[in-house]
Amino acid sequence: MDADNVSLEQFLAGCNPTWSLRDRTSVVRKLGRIGVRDVSELVRLEQSGTLNDMLAAAGERRFNAETLASIRMAGSLEPGGEEDILDEFAQLLSDFVTRTSSPSSSSSPRRRLHVQMSDDLFRRQVNRGLAYIDQAAKEVHLRNEHLSRCLDEVQDDITRIAHRMQVAVPDVHERLRKAFVLEEAVCTVGWQPPAKAAETDRVSRPHQVLQDAVRSQLSSLRHESKADQKAAVKRLLVQWHPDRNLESQETATAIFQFIQQEKEKMLGLGL
Repeated sequence: MDADNVSLEQFLAGCNPTWSLRDRTSVVRKLGRIGVRDVSELVRLEQSGTLNDMLAAAGERRFNAETLASIRMAGSLEPGGEEDILDEFAQLLSDFVTRTSSPSSSSSPRRRLHVQMSDDLFRRQVNRGLAYIDQAAKEVHLRNEHLSRCLDEVQDDITRIAHRMQVAVPDVHERLRKAFVLEEAVCTVGWQPPAKAAETDRVSRPHQVLQDAVRSQLSSLRHESKADQKAAVKRLLVQWHPDRNLESQETATAIFQFIQQEKEKMLGLGL
């Protein structure tokens, strides 16, 4: 790719075919803010490692590793790049064939010098290609490390939320069991003194017991992040969805609606 015959926008299109015309225009504009007007200057800054630093100093977004690698690869195809490498490599092969097929020619000092220069050029091009592959492998390794750290953090969050839910669910079940036991005792014993009337009335409304338990769970989430709050509320809604509680749909529906109302009041989560 000849920098003298290719505009900066055309060069960028070759670096990233997924960029739209609007994207390329935006990139050209931000490069202009740091004084980059042509391909040669862009490639020079990338090779010197100062391109992203200059963009950051100008308040512009930095290029990611993939874009820098594309610029580096496309820049390596400047004059003396891939096309010339192929021509010189073909010449090297031709010289090799001539040298092996003509013993007399191999004794010419001028021929030996030409072959040696071609060998050196070919070696340099191979070394440059290997260096680019090594750099690309390092960038991939760094991205994989970052991705692994992100996945570990997500897994830790999931484990922490699941543990809290496991701790909270037995408490709800225990309250419900006690409510049913007390309600059965009331039905068996019959009339009770006024001192126990309030407790009997509370037990006769198991929905209230469940609502208290749900309200306690929501209250424990007040100091959590919004993401954790939403995840915990979603689990509660799934747990009390009427379709998952066919044997007690009436109770499940009441609690399901109660959760939807209380999450707005207690946590500020929209419906």
